[in-house]
Amino acid sequence: ADGEIRLVDVGLAGDEVFLSHKSYGFIDRIQEQVEEDRRQPRDRTRRLLAYYRTAVRGVCTTPPTPYSVEVDGVAVADDAVLVTVANVETYRDFLPLTPRASPIDGRFDVFVIPRTSKLGLAWRLFRLKLRLPGRWNGVALHRGRTVVVGHAGVRERLQVVRRALPLLLPPGSVAALERRQVEEEGPVETPA
Repeated sequence: ADGEIRLVDVGLAGDEVFLSHKSYGFIDRIQEQVEEDRRQPRDRTRRLLAYYRTAVRGVCTTPPTPYSVEVDGVAVADDAVLVTVANVETYRDFLPLTPRASPIDGRFDVFVIPRTSKLGLAWRLFRLKLRLPGRWNGVALHRGRTVVVGHAGVRERLQVVRRALPLLLPPGSVAALERRQVEEEGPVETPA
């Protein structure tokens, strides 16, 4: 009741509206497997263990699928094995891929891991999870209003819809979002 109602941005992917993120490749497959038929554990610790167990198994058994990525009309990857398009901080403490993403800036943050071996993928995710030095090496973070992700001849266009959803934000969150956008957390490349 003490918060502030603020119109926030949403993403549009075809007919699907999303507030948080849309992922492709490795992380999307892990999430689908754990959440299949809504069988994921309700207990937070058991749920996290299910994601970790599935991820470890997936790194060993799942061949990487290549995705092409364009941000604001500029090709940024031809063969990405993991893509996350977000307008909020993705996976928070679990796996911070888009630490400066914001639902009030009119842009997506686009996290990309280009083609790498299974071990390279696991190493990059491990460094990001533990926030190790050099964690942004071998990955890319872009920012833009329109993103096109392609795979096997199918291209999905995602775009930001400005100020489309009214949300009640807790006191101080708008200022925190604005501060987070300027804090140095990783390299952001903005095409065009």
